[in-house]
Amino acid sequence: MENSGRHGNSAGSKKSTCLPQEISENNMAEKTIIKKYINPLQRYTEGEMSASELSTGYLEEFKNESQGFSEETYQILQNMFRKSDAYCEPEIREDVRGSIGEQELLEAATQTIKKLEERLERIDS
Repeated sequence: MENSGRHGNSAGSKKSTCLPQEISENNMAEKTIIKKYINPLQRYTEGEMSASELSTGYLEEFKNESQGFSEETYQILQNMFRKSDAYCEPEIREDVRGSIGEQELLEAATQTIKKLEERLERIDS
C-alpha cells in the first residue's frame, strides 16, 4: 500500500518504507476513513438524507479531513467532492454553469460507494 496519500500527509509525493506493523496501522486508518464516507453516501442513496444535506455535509467533511490516505482512495473521494460541489438546488441550477442535479448526484454517490467498497476489499487482500 502506498503511504504517500496527498491528503493529510506532509511527505508530499515521497514514498516511505513501512514496516509490517505500520502498514497494518495505515490500512486500519484508511479503512476507518473509507467507512466514514460510505455511511452518509448510503444514507443518501437509501433516501434517508436529501441531496442538499449530502452535498453540504460531504464538502465540509472532505475539506476538513486531516488523516492521510492512499492516492487511490483520495481520487475516489475527490471525484465525489467535485460532484458534491457541482450539485445545485433545482431553483438555481439553470443559472449555475456546470451544475448537476439530484439524479447525477445519486449516480455519483452510487458509483462512489461501489468504488470505496472495492477499495476496502483490496486493502483486506
